[in-house]
Amino acid sequence: MCAVRRVRARRTLKSADLLNHLQYSAVPWNMWRRDNPAVNVVLDGANLSGMILTGIDLSNASLRNARLPATNLMSADLRGTDFSGAYLSEANLLAANRDGAILTCTNLHQADLLGASRKEMRCANDDLR
Repeated sequence: MCAVRRVRARRTLKSADLLNHLQYSAVPWNMWRRDNPAVNVVLDGANLSGMILTGIDLSNASLRNARLPATNLMSADLRGTDFSGAYLSEANLLAANRDGAILTCTNLHQADLLGASRKEMRCANDDLR
């Protein structure tokens, strides 16, 4: 297994730090998240295109205007995540927990949402073709 690059805990984690964590897999990221629950994850405008993020914990993260086309978020924890303006075309959200997620003006064209939980999800002006 690859070594995880350590990031000192601080109040906000930006996309460059996240990408360092995710270059290996979601497992070390989720371990880091458990150890640093108070850190705000801000990925506004990040490009996560085509990444395999199966089972990742991105709960309450900010992914406004992020690019996630063809990204695998199967079984991901996306509770309370803000995807406003994000591009999720052809993303895999099978069985992802999107309870309370914000998907305003999100492009979900051909996204796979089968079995995804979405209680109290807020959507408006989405492209759901």
